[in-house]
Amino acid sequence: MRNGSAAQPMQPLFPMNLRLLGAGCLLVLGSACGDAADADEEVGTDAAFLSAADDETLDAADPPNNPDPPERTACKARGKTLSPEGMTFVIHISRKADKAAKELDHLKKVRGYIRARDIFMIEKGSPIDGKLHELFPCNSFHFIAYPDEFDDAMKSGDLVDGISIDWEGSQVDGNSQAFSVDKLSMYAKKIHAKNRVAGFVPAWKPRFVDAQVKKASNMDYELAQIQPACVNSPHAFASRAKDLLKESKAHGEGLRDLGFEISMDSFAVADNHVDAQRGAACTRAAYGKGARAIYIYGNGSDHLAPYFKELGKLGIRAAR
Repeated sequence: MRNGSAAQPMQPLFPMNLRLLGAGCLLVLGSACGDAADADEEVGTDAAFLSAADDETLDAADPPNNPDPPERTACKARGKTLSPEGMTFVIHISRKADKAAKELDHLKKVRGYIRARDIFMIEKGSPIDGKLHELFPCNSFHFIAYPDEFDDAMKSGDLVDGISIDWEGSQVDGNSQAFSVDKLSMYAKKIHAKNRVAGFVPAWKPRFVDAQVKKASNMDYELAQIQPACVNSPHAFASRAKDLLKESKAHGEGLRDLGFEISMDSFAVADNHVDAQRGAACTRAAYGKGARAIYIYGNGSDHLAPYFKELGKLGIRAAR
């Protein structure tokens, strides 16, 4: 668990030695601890990152030239910043047994691509929650909950670092921005009281100003549901991300506390799916416009390995 106070560094949920899962187990960030590497772990053809002519620098202290910096080989306390360095991935995990089993298998195959700063966004009740903690002992785990699931999510144990509110639907769109601020403020206050990180995942009408809502509600981070833009083109996705980042900057909100969703599989009736190659292209384009966190949704299908391989070709994330 992390300390929710903005005035002090966030503290680990529990002493680091409790994250050691076997006698003599050496923690290597982004790797499994306690299990030998899987024989079927997949590695792509990784390339060095190259700047593009249309890359832009929204923050002079954070130019788009180092998406995958090296990490230390020991667990360390993680602050509440969504993306502390480089590009961070928030990986959605289903509660449905069949999808969760596939997600676990896929994550074993791409384990070398996962970094300690990456976050697992879990639907409470997922049958692979415990196994993921064993495979990725240095990573943060957040629950995602609809409002009617919030009370149950708050009853989670000490292995949960944060709770994020899935904020969408007719109740959201049918009310004012002030309504969203009021409700999200209540959730943030309760989450912070449990010394957890508070986030929200909004899909709402464009009339709402995301940065105003985040700031007024005291949420720590936002994952904006702009995945339909990726269906249109990588340029459209990056452009939408840039607009929201510029909005955050104008309101004094941290650019590294805003991430963007890409869906490579959600529901059969949804029209916001993209394949691995398009998802990677949207990720690269958005990074060049200032994005530092991507929320990968729908990981039960066979796209996770090809997605990270494509990122490797683009120099965004290499297997280690």
